[in-house]
Amino acid sequence: MQSKNLYLLMLQSSQEVLKKSIFAIQIEIKFSLFYCDQPLFVTENDPHKLLKLACIADILNFPDYTLGIMEHLTLSHGADPRYNLANTIFDRLSQFSDLVEQGLENLPVIQSIQDYIRF
Repeated sequence: MQSKNLYLLMLQSSQEVLKKSIFAIQIEIKFSLFYCDQPLFVTENDPHKLLKLACIADILNFPDYTLGIMEHLTLSHGADPRYNLANTIFDRLSQFSDLVEQGLENLPVIQSIQDYIRF
């Protein structure tokens, strides 16, 4: 079902039904504004919950969401070593030879977290 900017409203209005009958739901979420007044997923800013979500996204094989959450955690909470995931991001992206050949330092995600990378 294509619902554009209404995911949050749909989920909020169906909480009771979902609690009783659904184990998991796959939806597309956004970490940056695409529509006017769009609620962003990162309005949840509890770093512990976001770290859990990154782990779940990784287990479910959603690497783009995992990377987005990890970048957000690093940029928002990277002063706390528990949430500075810059080295993890760098290490994971280093596993892709085509990205390494192009130069990881040229990737927007690496540029955004470069001040947090510790070698």
